[in-house]
Amino acid sequence: MAALLELRLLHGTGPGRWVPASPEAAVAELVGPLEQEIHERRMRAERTRAMLLPLQSTYFEARRDRGRGVAIELLHDVEQVRSMLSEVSRACSEEVFVSQPTALSEETLVDSRPRDLQLLDRGVRMRALYPHVVLASPVVQMHFTRMSEAGSEIRTVGEVIDRLIIFDRRIAFLPDRTQDGEPGAMVIREPVVVEYLYRTMEREWSQARPFTHTGFGYGDSGDEVKRGIVRLLAAGHKDEAIAHRMNMSVRTCRRHIAELMRDWGVDSRFQAGVFASRFALIDR
Repeated sequence: MAALLELRLLHGTGPGRWVPASPEAAVAELVGPLEQEIHERRMRAERTRAMLLPLQSTYFEARRDRGRGVAIELLHDVEQVRSMLSEVSRACSEEVFVSQPTALSEETLVDSRPRDLQLLDRGVRMRALYPHVVLASPVVQMHFTRMSEAGSEIRTVGEVIDRLIIFDRRIAFLPDRTQDGEPGAMVIREPVVVEYLYRTMEREWSQARPFTHTGFGYGDSGDEVKRGIVRLLAAGHKDEAIAHRMNMSVRTCRRHIAELMRDWGVDSRFQAGVFASRFALIDR
């Protein structure tokens, strides 16, 4: 009885007398005020955003005038990084240029896809650079295919050093890995630095291979993956270092090395290093 009264599904008509109420009326009575409060809070948030965001350019221009280093901002809180990424993404009007060193989880891909599609719908150019090894994931290939069909440009390359996002060729986000735990970010608005990062990305982009759906495996990029491993073997790197440079797990790296040793007919890492040096010289 108490629960029904709390849910406004019973109304009193007199002492000890109750009549059932319409669920629709109960919804209007209970949910209506909550929806109104949510609407008012959303409107207040939009008014606050509209009032503060126009001051952003003035703020950073003033900071730049006070010295060269002030156009670089460190964000240590992950939620603060996500919030700023969302704000900058909403304001983006021309291009988003991304390098990503690892395959994102399926959950992350599903979560980010609607935001990326909204950018494409607004006419924003999207370019993404990944290492070849992410093509081993069917989930990643399916995501790449869907995004390519929507207009996104995706390419893969042998090595991607770290994550980098550049918005409209004027704001760059770099991960801050100087602290323990989940990395924060360095937000760069200094035009000289952003332009340097952008040109570096352009160079990598020009040498990268456009994505084509293979369903599973590296596809035409497989030979480039092996050549990258051979070069690092020839340089004397250990398995862990090779795996890190090639953006793959140590287990996968060792599997590739074992395949190369089998192809070369050698039994030891020393012999593999000698063969790798020869192949690396030939490759040059």
